[in-house]
Amino acid sequence: MAHTDPHPAKVANDIIYAPPSSWEKHTLDIYYPATSTKHTPQSLIVFVHGGAWRTGDKSGFIDLAKNLANATEDIVAVVNYTLSIADIKNDPTSVPARARHPKHVQDVAAALGYLYTHASEHGKYNPDRLFLVGHSAGGQITGLLALRPDLYLEPVEADLGLVRGTLHKAIRGVVGVEGIYNVDRLLKVWPDYRDFIVQGFGEDPEALIQGSADKQSVPAGLILPRYAVIHSRQDTLVDPAQANDYFVYLQSIVAGGERHANKENVVVEFGDWGTHDDMLQTPQFIQTVTNIMSTPQDTIDNNIEMWKVKKLIKGLEAARGNGTSMISLIIPPGDQISRVAKMLADEYGTASNIKSRVNRLSVLSAITSTQARLKLYTKVPPTGLVVYCGTVVTDEGKEKKVNIDFPPHKPINTSLYMCDNKFHTEALSELLESDSKFGFVIMDGNGTLFGSVSGNTRDVIHKFTVDLPKKHGRGGQSALRFSRLRDEKRHNYVRKVAEMTVQHFITNDKVNVTGLVLAGSADFKTELSQSDLFDPRLQAKVIKIVDVSYGGENGFNQAIELSAEALSNVKFIQEKRLISKYFDSISQDTGKYCFGVEDTLKALDMGAVETLIVWENLDIARITVRNSAGETDIKHFNKEQEKERTNFIDPVDGTEMEVVDKMPLLEWLAEKYKDFGATLEFVTNRSQEGSQFVKGFGGIGGILRYKLDFDAIGYDSDEFFSD
Repeated sequence: MAHTDPHPAKVANDIIYAPPSSWEKHTLDIYYPATSTKHTPQSLIVFVHGGAWRTGDKSGFIDLAKNLANATEDIVAVVNYTLSIADIKNDPTSVPARARHPKHVQDVAAALGYLYTHASEHGKYNPDRLFLVGHSAGGQITGLLALRPDLYLEPVEADLGLVRGTLHKAIRGVVGVEGIYNVDRLLKVWPDYRDFIVQGFGEDPEALIQGSADKQSVPAGLILPRYAVIHSRQDTLVDPAQANDYFVYLQSIVAGGERHANKENVVVEFGDWGTHDDMLQTPQFIQTVTNIMSTPQDTIDNNIEMWKVKKLIKGLEAARGNGTSMISLIIPPGDQISRVAKMLADEYGTASNIKSRVNRLSVLSAITSTQARLKLYTKVPPTGLVVYCGTVVTDEGKEKKVNIDFPPHKPINTSLYMCDNKFHTEALSELLESDSKFGFVIMDGNGTLFGSVSGNTRDVIHKFTVDLPKKHGRGGQSALRFSRLRDEKRHNYVRKVAEMTVQHFITNDKVNVTGLVLAGSADFKTELSQSDLFDPRLQAKVIKIVDVSYGGENGFNQAIELSAEALSNVKFIQEKRLISKYFDSISQDTGKYCFGVEDTLKALDMGAVETLIVWENLDIARITVRNSAGETDIKHFNKEQEKERTNFIDPVDGTEMEVVDKMPLLEWLAEKYKDFGATLEFVTNRSQEGSQFVKGFGGIGGILRYKLDFDAIGYDSDEFFSD
């Protein structure tokens, strides 16, 4: 497991998530990671314990929650729910109906509602990134929450005033650990379990069906979150066949659901991981949760949001206005709309005294627009709120009003109000920072390079050379002295590298990288890793030691390649792998690829594109034109083609066609790619592979699900641009 400190920095105990009574258990505990290299804790893991619906308490899972929080560097909530405890000993029928199914599921649903609406009070996690982990009976509870939002989540949403579907959409992944997914099967395999099953579900056989996750008729159009089912073959309390049958059931839902749904979103794994409760102590459990949190679609969505922010920043930074009529407003999570509204009202009063009439009216107009945008929100969104309003001057010298408001894709911990002649975007840069940053130390007998890889950026932080004496057999009686001097210089070299590693990778007494890779062509890297001079905090972060053939930047590039498996979540590595896969398809002449705007859009329209690959700076416009007969057509031009007026002449009657709509093709693809059943990957030209893709293939292409013969495909319009 990837944690070194078993004690999180903070634990919040006995939080009441719903009004309790004498027999209800409506409390939860929240655990925070001891340290985190993430800019903000991105996700919330909700653990639901087992205990046959009649025993168990959150206090029994303290170590598990700590381990999970530290390993994932995210926040963990452990939930109590009402138990089906008999009123009279040895008489299971005496359990009141109010404490039977579906009470257990309803309680956890209420806890999810509380956690979703109180994120700013408990660590500012992203409430739209919830991951459910259910053990044993908890597997049944989390399963029903994922499969039947209509029964369990929608009533909570209605009570809280949330939009229907909000909570289910927030559940990004579910892990079932040795779960009970078919209560009727459990009773048939283990007749001795009758007492606690009757306690939890009553005598009616229909209740067992209603309480079985794998017997549900899911709502039409249900989009299942990513799901992992794990079970130890050594489990003696729950039949492992439960997991296999449930897996088959989940796959049938995925196959019958979304267009081009991916069955890989449902996984099952069996192993020899100990008995029923031992499973929770294994590295396999931690790894499964970590894997389910690294969902491909989450990564894709995050990359698209980052691209949108980059594009927005670029446009805002270039904008300029006359006077101080451009307002930048950032409200962090947990702040109050009422406070900001009062502040704007005060600013309006102050601006009314500006002497310049033109500037006064511009500023007042910007404040009024900002107030109008603020009225669209009853409270600050869980990730904060960003507003830009004002009048800018275009390249043609004309004035244009800009009004932008959006909740960022992850929490922004900045409070800002500026009224200036430009928009202030500095605070948005933290939205572009990758959570995973890896440090590299490339060390050999000629010198050392310190570098980092984060997102799709590879940086050389510092490098220096060294002149060390070589081994030789000369010296006679002085040989020992030469050897001693050589060892001393090597020792001093290792000391210097150890000290500089601290300087570059520890900030304010905290390690600033997720992991550290040591590389080199000699024994120095190993010597450094084992040296007492090497800071223990950095030793704990070493994830890979690799042999490279070179030093310096060539060695850095080779070290990145050799440690790719350990860096699998870094965008730089993902980009190289993706484009390499694309190039492999071309070199092997599989026919399952496309490139250029024309062929890519043909394949996209046919639903043949599995992965759409686009350069993040692709400068092609999607233009809707209308001819004299009122018929519309779509054209795709680069800037040079757009200037050529002959491209807008109707070939039928020679008249100039009217431009009805124009937008960047990139924006259109970002909005529409899911409609075609594709995934969208933005790439840069910073890697060698990315540069080749942009220069050689026009910066747009795709990996196909099946082979296409583009020469044989007819198309209504041939007005496409292809590099």
